[in-house]
Amino acid sequence: MNIHDEQQKKIATIIAAIIAVIVILLLTTESFCIPFIIISVLGIAVVYNMGTNWIVGGISFITQCIAVILQLAVTIDYSIFLVNRFNEEKKYTADKKTAITNALKASVTSLTGSSATTFFGFLALCFMQLRLGFNIGIIMAKGVALGIICVLIILPAFILTFDEKISAKTHKVHIPDFSKLVDFVIKRKKGFVTVFIIMIIPVLLLSASVKKYYNMTATLPDDLDSVLALDTLKEEFNMTTSHFIVVNDKISAEKLIEMENRIRSLDGI
Repeated sequence: MNIHDEQQKKIATIIAAIIAVIVILLLTTESFCIPFIIISVLGIAVVYNMGTNWIVGGISFITQCIAVILQLAVTIDYSIFLVNRFNEEKKYTADKKTAITNALKASVTSLTGSSATTFFGFLALCFMQLRLGFNIGIIMAKGVALGIICVLIILPAFILTFDEKISAKTHKVHIPDFSKLVDFVIKRKKGFVTVFIIMIIPVLLLSASVKKYYNMTATLPDDLDSVLALDTLKEEFNMTTSHFIVVNDKISAEKLIEMENRIRSLDGI
């Protein structure tokens, strides 16, 4: 597989994700136009995010593969929230400008608070000792910030511009009725709490037996160029893989030097 094939696979994945989002929005929103407006606004935010990645000096292949889809996933609910709020405000005023103004006033606190949680959550990745976490953390935090800015500034402009077409292309919302499920859960709330508390015990025991590994190659596709090249080097040149040694930071410098010397003396190092 060459770079062109990898690029095609990445583009195909992004297109598939966009199509899936559009289909879901078509089923859950009241207008045929809304999904395309939301995707357009979030697409602008993605372009802004990808175009400003020069500030980190470049991005890893893994980040490049997941950044677009992940940014759409974490910011799409902001736009849906604002659209729904606008539809609510239209019931109380005939002026669409007043409706979008009231919708923004009512939504800005909730949207900024929600986005701040996601923003700082991604920034927390920057404190990983693995450099990859810094790369993903900065880019995704930047993507969330740009996403919420576009939702609060660009989306209202799109809604006002295409409001007539949005109203003309309405359809029935295909959202399942969960009222029976809600009633069932509420009537048996104590039982559900008890069941989930009991389930914590075996889950904790199972989590303690989960094995951890530090081989990043194991998380990549087998047909990736870098993985294929690494396999070829192993077969043709008898090259071994890289290994990480996790040690306690309280170990003295003398012990570390002794350990390094013993490792260097091993065959194949």
